[in-house]
Amino acid sequence: MDKGKDYEPTVNKGKHRFVAVSAELGIDWNSDEIQQWRSDIERLSRSSDTLTGWIENNLEMIVRCGSGYFCRKPAILTINDLKQHVAAGLSLEDLKNRLKCSKCGKRGARIAVF
Repeated sequence: MDKGKDYEPTVNKGKHRFVAVSAELGIDWNSDEIQQWRSDIERLSRSSDTLTGWIENNLEMIVRCGSGYFCRKPAILTINDLKQHVAAGLSLEDLKNRLKCSKCGKRGARIAVF
């Protein structure tokens, strides 16, 4: 029952959930925001076979443990992190083999574009 204050967290203390049955978005497909979404999708769909390729494409890397479903603790390697690994002379495969899960301690990371 909505008494006009159920939206306030102090009143309902998280006991009431409001679910939208439908939503309507008015999108101008030629807007700058849509163009930014398109460029982000293009950037995220690129992947590279080398660490220098990741840096050239300005891609950050999200790394997850590949051992099991419950142990997928993510970590993000920024461009600066990737540059340090390139300076150390590591290849992409070397990096994947060296990364170790901080939760379970296993190796064999899964990587994806971030």
